[in-house]
Amino acid sequence: MKNPLESIPQSATTTNKLAWIRWGIDCLAAVLLLLAAAKFAYFPGDLQFTNLVQSTVGENVGWARTVTGLVSAPSIYVLLGITIALAWWMAGWRGAVLAILSYLVLWQAEPYLKMIAARPRPSANLVRVFGNSSGFSFPSGFGLIFFSTIGYLAVLAHQQLPKATRWVVVTICGVLLLIGGCARIALGAHWLSDIYGAYLIGFVWTKLLVLVGVQSAEARTQ
Repeated sequence: MKNPLESIPQSATTTNKLAWIRWGIDCLAAVLLLLAAAKFAYFPGDLQFTNLVQSTVGENVGWARTVTGLVSAPSIYVLLGITIALAWWMAGWRGAVLAILSYLVLWQAEPYLKMIAARPRPSANLVRVFGNSSGFSFPSGFGLIFFSTIGYLAVLAHQQLPKATRWVVVTICGVLLLIGGCARIALGAHWLSDIYGAYLIGFVWTKLLVLVGVQSAEARTQ
């Protein structure tokens, strides 16, 4: 019986193996970060970075509240619709279906991940806290949902688009993710590590979707 991998160029097979190895390393890093967050209320550098962001933006946090609202209804449905449309453009119906799966799984996973870490929110005794964020802090629920859309597009673009276009899309998505993370930190709702952890978990999940749902599917059809 003919091995299906024989029809795939050796260079492509090697690249695919390396992608899986990198994914495994990222997955391990995400698990270790989750376990560390369960032991420490915040990490070295978290407090200093929050002070830097808050001293930079001052009391003007209206923009941060607007950005935060992007992951709440009805704005999230608009954001998800845009994500689905762009994913369809980049990877056809598979990309669109995976966009929905990216969002649904991270949305549902949030409370379970937070119960594992059970990390408290930043204290008003340490930083300025605007509003009344409830629940645990790690991983950031905003970060998970935001990455399930914007981050997914970056991962998909990196896999599917030509080099020039790829980096334009990835850069735009990266800037949006940075703004989103800074918004939550400016409000005193999360530490930097909460945002980073959410983005890392989101990356592990969306990368898995792209590796299995898009890249492997395309390899089988070649």
